[in-house]
Amino acid sequence: MRKFRAAATVNIDEIPTPQERIECVRALVGGFGADVVMDCAGHPSAGPEGIEFLRDGGTYVEMGQFTDAGSIQTSWHRICTKDLNVLGSWGFTANDLPLGVDMLYRTREKYPWLDMQTIYPFDEPGVSQAIQDAMAMKTVKSTIIPWPELI
Repeated sequence: MRKFRAAATVNIDEIPTPQERIECVRALVGGFGADVVMDCAGHPSAGPEGIEFLRDGGTYVEMGQFTDAGSIQTSWHRICTKDLNVLGSWGFTANDLPLGVDMLYRTREKYPWLDMQTIYPFDEPGVSQAIQDAMAMKTVKSTIIPWPELI
């Protein structure tokens, strides 16, 4: 997202096929591929494509599979021949929470964090709509706010 100072973005609606996106990402980073790919999609179909975004010796970080969304179709051979590092993260520890909140506080003027969220009121229709929109993947982050003045 350019608002977060990304040097480049690849829009899945504008570049519809995985092969075109792989070629686009490689071109953006000099033809060899990215050093690090962080997958936060939460959908298994992103895995094989993300692996191909990487240069040889790159690192793939899976951050989005908090439930078992299914298997991925890939070959261990691709991971081995590309000499990749593959890291998975189930979540975070209690020690991470203060660090994350502090980072959000320190960067509140630098990045438009609220632009990534869709705000819903803390009432029955608001909670219901937040859940429906999240399940339909209509929001990046559905955020339920008990008091509007918190924003």
